[in-house]
Amino acid sequence: MISAFRRTFKDKLTGKDNMRCKFVVSLPASDNLDALESDLMALFATLNVTGKVVDKQKKDPNENVTGW
Repeated sequence: MISAFRRTFKDKLTGKDNMRCKFVVSLPASDNLDALESDLMALFATLNVTGKVVDKQKKDPNENVTGW
């Protein structure tokens, strides 16, 4: 299961609109999360967005860092 969250904001230096995406991924242990993350990062790059993948089974230590 993949849940996606996005946030838009205006860059203070350029004035351009930007978007950040956060994908929360829950996969069976047999699935390759690294491959999925790599594919998503490639997709984000083609869309000119930044993103982050969080595995629900392995919490990201920076998950609740302010400013994300």
